[in-house]
Amino acid sequence: AEGAQTSKLVTIGSPAEMMAVFDGFRRQLNASNHSIDGVKQYIERVAQRPVEHFSLTHTLAGRNIGGLIIHDKEDNEVPCEQAARLHHVWPDSELHYTSGLGHRRILRDEATIARVVDFVRSNESQYSVLTYIHTSPYPQNAGA
Repeated sequence: AEGAQTSKLVTIGSPAEMMAVFDGFRRQLNASNHSIDGVKQYIERVAQRPVEHFSLTHTLAGRNIGGLIIHDKEDNEVPCEQAARLHHVWPDSELHYTSGLGHRRILRDEATIARVVDFVRSNESQYSVLTYIHTSPYPQNAGA
């Protein structure tokens, strides 16, 4: 979101904090803390800034951007607490939980799609709308 201008943003199943991303990789890859710390340090060295700089909680804190945060309570890849943390620091956001859709089916759910479309269409703005959807690059339960 650095440098991007938008009046609305939708997140679906997104991690709010970079450390949650690293924790997810650690679990999915069954990697050691040492390995994940090495990846984190490499990213910080290349980016020349701490990884938390890339967290949505950092990027969106106090920003005047309308937001819709959608997260499933049974998401096994990104804990739903991440949505609550993002909502806490993003004053212009609304938080919507789904249930029983997991991390992937939420993207095919008609009610979720309708909610996103309604949010994007409400009070049409002069800026384009950015949508960030987090999906893991590692296939897990096909329907989860």
